[in-house]
Amino acid sequence: MSLPIQMKHVVPLVIIAVLASGCSSIAPVPSSTADAVVASTTAPAPPTHTAPAPPTPALATTNQPEQTLAWQQVQAVLPPEVPILAPTWLPDSMQQLQPAISPSTHSAELMYGVMYGVEQKNAVVFTMGYPSSPQRESAATKKLTVRGTTASLTKNESATQLRWDEQGHSYAIFIEGLALSESDLLQMAEKLHPLPAATFQTADAWTKTRGVLPADVTIYKPTWLPKGYGPAELVAVTTTRDRVSSYTVLTRASQKDTILFSLGSGYGSWGNFPPPDSQEKVTVLGQEANLMISRENNNTMSVSWTSNRQTYHVRTGGALTRDELLRIANSLVPVPAAPMP
Repeated sequence: MSLPIQMKHVVPLVIIAVLASGCSSIAPVPSSTADAVVASTTAPAPPTHTAPAPPTPALATTNQPEQTLAWQQVQAVLPPEVPILAPTWLPDSMQQLQPAISPSTHSAELMYGVMYGVEQKNAVVFTMGYPSSPQRESAATKKLTVRGTTASLTKNESATQLRWDEQGHSYAIFIEGLALSESDLLQMAEKLHPLPAATFQTADAWTKTRGVLPADVTIYKPTWLPKGYGPAELVAVTTTRDRVSSYTVLTRASQKDTILFSLGSGYGSWGNFPPPDSQEKVTVLGQEANLMISRENNNTMSVSWTSNRQTYHVRTGGALTRDELLRIANSLVPVPAAPMP
């Protein structure tokens, strides 16, 4: 069984989470109007007491700085109402594993994957929204109860997958190459805890991107856009253990009229699009850049350039012209560093 997350070129990165809730005991309500009068004239109503919030489970610690960053990046991409389940307990054999975020965390598809391990063949991956991993002929599946619901446990000679549905989302834990017992796997699942809603989740896309990437990574924000384009949306963001960062921010005027701003080779770079119809050298922010156009693919245009050994892209689709693309790219300014809100 292979993991559904393509992580061979991804190095670990991290996140953190906690949830607190409170409950109140309310003074008894009189059973009738007459009783209400007596209660108000003969004895004061019992005071209302608010019980202290139960202690919040701490995120299971491996390498705390990277771990905090990875889970924060998942929170930055997904809407606040999506439950992000993070581990609060790890077996001793996993204590030295550093987490890595899946490059496929995506706001529109409501999915994430955080891998604990160095590579896909020796890792534990906590996911939401990923399709089930294909089963090999030797795989054996059984049903059991996890977190109060029915779960499927699939095993073969080298991999294990535990999958269940919760609050309208599909969650899974994948284990590849690690000798973890079934009881350890079930305990990890039972002790998953939702990350609490964070203040920064309601910030604008550029503030979130700046807040969850290292300060030495330059993030470019446009100061000019054609009329009709809506608020920016953070689609994907990640930093690997080797400090390789990427992000994708999207704005759109319609389903087809889109502008993507990205760093690195993640979502938003030219990727698997057909070969361009034309290419030319242009100048963006004083740097030589490559402009590609594919008329048959929704009039897709992309301009990319390298600055401080980082490759940036602006990609458009729809009715925008070449000159508008270059005007957008040359309007970019660095987003200043600021504390996470």
